[in-house]
Amino acid sequence: MSWKDSATDNAHWIEGPTPKGQVRLQMTSIGNAMQETTVNAIEKKAKSDAAKNPEKLTVVPLHPIGGGAKAMERREVVTAPVPREDGTMENSTVIDWSIEIFVPSDKQFTLELLHFGNIPIDQYLQDKTFLEGLLKSLRYDAAGGALK
Repeated sequence: MSWKDSATDNAHWIEGPTPKGQVRLQMTSIGNAMQETTVNAIEKKAKSDAAKNPEKLTVVPLHPIGGGAKAMERREVVTAPVPREDGTMENSTVIDWSIEIFVPSDKQFTLELLHFGNIPIDQYLQDKTFLEGLLKSLRYDAAGGALK
């Protein structure tokens, strides 16, 4: 099975197989421009939150991804309702994993958000290396104005 690209008026995502299951990666543009000082404040707060709760929250600090863009990751262990095979819902421990991409725009930054929603913890542990490999390949093409 290959990865599938889907969109509605309000959302865009790709979903596909991993070595241990399926994941969905939602992509959202948050168009409000912000100063670099705001970007740095967001990172500082995320790092502070992670330091206060290291068993539940991991933050990968801002790092360049090309074309002047920067990315930061948040991985948080949470309890959330997930569907069972019979269609009913049950609370389960999952990883809420988001990648905030700050894209340069006239000496400011806009935010692109990538989000792996509610990956069951056992699948996350088995697919972590695979998913990290996908994210390490992420680049911003300034000439084309797009993430690749």
